[in-house]
Amino acid sequence: MNFSLSMRSFAATRAMRPLMFTAALALAASCTMTTDENTAPPIEVTPAETLAFVPSTGLKAQTPGQVDLYAVLGGGHPEQWIFQRETAKLQDILENKYDAKGRTIRLGTHVSQPSRRPLITYQSLTESFERIAKTMDPSEDVMLVFLTSHGRPDVISTGMPGQDTSHLTAPAFAAALDNAGVKNAVIVVSACFSGSFIDDLKSPNRLIITAAAEDRSSFGCNDKNEFTYWGDAFFNHGLSKHTDFHKAALTTRKQVTKLEKEAHLTPSQPQISYGTAIRPTLKRLNERLKVQ
Repeated sequence: MNFSLSMRSFAATRAMRPLMFTAALALAASCTMTTDENTAPPIEVTPAETLAFVPSTGLKAQTPGQVDLYAVLGGGHPEQWIFQRETAKLQDILENKYDAKGRTIRLGTHVSQPSRRPLITYQSLTESFERIAKTMDPSEDVMLVFLTSHGRPDVISTGMPGQDTSHLTAPAFAAALDNAGVKNAVIVVSACFSGSFIDDLKSPNRLIITAAAEDRSSFGCNDKNEFTYWGDAFFNHGLSKHTDFHKAALTTRKQVTKLEKEAHLTPSQPQISYGTAIRPTLKRLNERLKVQ
């Protein structure tokens, strides 16, 4: 499959409902990819293959007999800072509340700092997942994957403007995850139309949380905001009240619904797919964190 799909040809094959915003709702800008998103003038960056390489930093070993959490956090659309702020925020939460310090890999960067971190690509995800799979105990540990960006159905914006770097598709994401051999995974995708990723990712051993349904936009992607609407609800409501990721997702969805109703926005309808096989493992993780 050619993962360097042109966004212009992609737009021609996907019918998108137009969204009209007034000036008063500027900060509620949707997280939808635009058709000319990668037509900015080229910038001087390192080669594309370097931008996909994950540095060989050591990960903290897992603790036998307990459920440990590992994480891959990716901020897409390098032309904006908001997605980097979200990955930094979640890293802080996971390290301080979920005992994940030394067990986290961050991907994604800004155009002003092109070599700071690898971009989100099939290659960088594969390398990250495989590194964690070799460190964790697949029979008892959990990997959380968080991706935040603009999106279209089955695609999120991850490419660097002016460079030969493709956007990430749902099939590519699923293939990287499936091939890594990680058994238990919590997958969070925050982008417009992110619910379209569920069909490719669904598994009994996965909890999948998305910021919107497969045919809906999510909101708040303006760089003047600290976080997106969904991201703010997830960090400051869901995860602030719960260590249980499923309960956090339910609280987040309730808060987002409230915000969108107050702003008279079309409901984004955040989605949750909770596999039955991962539930006992997440329960043990939650119980361990509560007694720390």
